[in-house]
Amino acid sequence: MLVLDKQAFDRGQRVGVAVKGYAAETAGFVPLNDALTLVGALTSELNTREGQQNADTTAETKTKDDWRETVARKADTLSKQAVAWAAAKGDVKLKLKLRVSYSDLRFGEADEDMDAARALVALVRAIPAKDRADYRIDSALADGVEEAVTKFEAAADDQTAVKQQAQLATLSIPELGRRLRGALEQAKLLINGQKGTNDRWAELAKLFNAANKNQKLPGVAKLAKAARVVKKLTARGEADETFQLDDQNYAPRYEIRVENVGTVDLRLWMGLEPTGAPQGTPLMCPAGMKRTFRRSELGPETARRLMGQFVGGEGGEAKVVVRRVVGEG
Repeated sequence: MLVLDKQAFDRGQRVGVAVKGYAAETAGFVPLNDALTLVGALTSELNTREGQQNADTTAETKTKDDWRETVARKADTLSKQAVAWAAAKGDVKLKLKLRVSYSDLRFGEADEDMDAARALVALVRAIPAKDRADYRIDSALADGVEEAVTKFEAAADDQTAVKQQAQLATLSIPELGRRLRGALEQAKLLINGQKGTNDRWAELAKLFNAANKNQKLPGVAKLAKAARVVKKLTARGEADETFQLDDQNYAPRYEIRVENVGTVDLRLWMGLEPTGAPQGTPLMCPAGMKRTFRRSELGPETARRLMGQFVGGEGGEAKVVVRRVVGEG
């Protein structure tokens, strides 16, 4: 199981034990029961996924996550084609409206992202047919974006209480971990809101908060060798906004230590010129945790932009320290 999900998984298990003796208090508290039920379902699903991260998926099994990937990739290409046309026409406002990236539609709030994809399709279809032909704006690609949005929403609509476990099985392990952390946070807020009511609620809040606390993971932030601090950076960003932390490449012996002090997860990577887009899969530092990455894990040797993105919520903040490992050959 991935490190970031192991933390959430352990918290989910501990919380399940902590609340068992308080059925009388939670009875009838529908929002809290919903949150705790979701915690249990997500924890169970993560448990079944252990050791199965590399399971193959076939082209015939189009999941909700697959359709979202299709939306993001097709819309990214369609946007680039349309932006080129708007730039040539000198229409700055329309150019901004047409600018939609892969990360914009892949990692944000699903409903908002699907609305943005549909809005892009509508704007593209409003471009005169001759201009679409001259600038090679692919109308079939617009149809493909719309179809993928419809398929994604159809998959989302199929989420019922009876089919909850089946639907959860379509999600990636990182997505399950994010949802579990969200359900735990919701339960925490609801329980803490009642702890002043009476002694039983105060006891439950104390037990829940202790069970829900992140435990330090062995080896995650510990350095194998001495390290010399080279640079200290502060990462701040709005929700799902890609931002640049540093415009400097680091040698293979360098490490990047991240302390995510915010309430949302942080993606980190070394990007290439000129956009800073990731080459491969960005690495994750979950909310409230510390992680240390080797420079080689963050991107190709030619990449020179240290990039980040806070996932959802209202943005976040993290402390980033660049260190050179001393004594390596």
